[in-house]
Amino acid sequence: MYIYVHRLPIVLVILTAISACSTPVTGTDAPDRSATYPVNDTAAQAPSMSDSGWTTRGDAAVWPDYIPEDIPVLEGKIRQVMVAPESHIRIFYEDLTKDQIDQYLRLLEQKGFHLNYRVYVQEGFPDNSEERIKKGDFDDVDITKGEYHMNLGYGEGNVSYDIYTSGFPEPIPTPAGLDWPVDLVDIVPKPERCRIESASQDSTGGYQIACRPADDAVANDYIQALQAAGYVPRESAIQSTSGVYGKGDFDITVQDAIALVFISIYHQDLSNTTWPVVLSGVVPPPEECPIKNVLESGGLDFMISCEGESDQLVQNYVDLLISEGFTETDRMEMQNGDPVSVSLEKGDLIVRLLISSPSRFSIDISEKP
Repeated sequence: MYIYVHRLPIVLVILTAISACSTPVTGTDAPDRSATYPVNDTAAQAPSMSDSGWTTRGDAAVWPDYIPEDIPVLEGKIRQVMVAPESHIRIFYEDLTKDQIDQYLRLLEQKGFHLNYRVYVQEGFPDNSEERIKKGDFDDVDITKGEYHMNLGYGEGNVSYDIYTSGFPEPIPTPAGLDWPVDLVDIVPKPERCRIESASQDSTGGYQIACRPADDAVANDYIQALQAAGYVPRESAIQSTSGVYGKGDFDITVQDAIALVFISIYHQDLSNTTWPVVLSGVVPPPEECPIKNVLESGGLDFMISCEGESDQLVQNYVDLLISEGFTETDRMEMQNGDPVSVSLEKGDLIVRLLISSPSRFSIDISEKP
């Protein structure tokens, strides 16, 4: 086994190749190993995930069954799996312990894998690598056996595991994608040519859906499909590239992020037309603007829509918020000067007005992260 001390010339994850002689070092919490120190630095970019890959999260994030059986499964809670089929698989774990990692590394050694324990040193910062090596405080472990190559973060908590696909005997199969949620069938159209990668439901019956488009026209074609299904524009385009499209008690936004298309489906309770009690004394309700619906996301996070008759409703509400101690922090306007959004803050609260007309707007209330 060898311990590689890598120098990082910048804060980004850029590793450097090394060459040097070795000296034995014994750590207090680690077996005898050899430390290799860098002499000649040659930059080698760490692998990145390709746009042509895919991601799974939540319950769908499991150890991929196409990883060869020669590579044993690292048991633990998986948060996310990212796949770049031409280069590697990156598996993100949660709450892994050092004991779990050490047991897995011992299993790899028993199966004939070669382990290189590595420490990173950033240029311009003190080199404490010798002290860290003696303590067994490594950054990662590079793992090889024949054509197989892996890299496992070393530590506790959230750990990533890279498994390179160049040594796989068979190409990685492209997933068919998840099914469109059954309770949306015949209500919200499914996007064409867009593989569903994640679909998480919230407590109101809404969904956050991510799909991978086959071409650049997918997002625009889906907006056309929504309109053909009776969904009409409701709000100005503030948080999405398409605006908000509504029908009945559903509002939908579509965001084209190039590699993925994000579809947010909000299920509104149209019977809820009362200003939330929890906001009493915190955020004042608008005057002369009857509440149309209230969407609660938890805590002090709300999306509240109202509609009145006066063309001064938006400015009147901005003035009311300012009189209550809020400060305007951002404003977006159309070419004619009409506002499409106004953001105000007070303490840890953010209130953003999403304006579809002078007499109709939504109030997005959230707490700062």
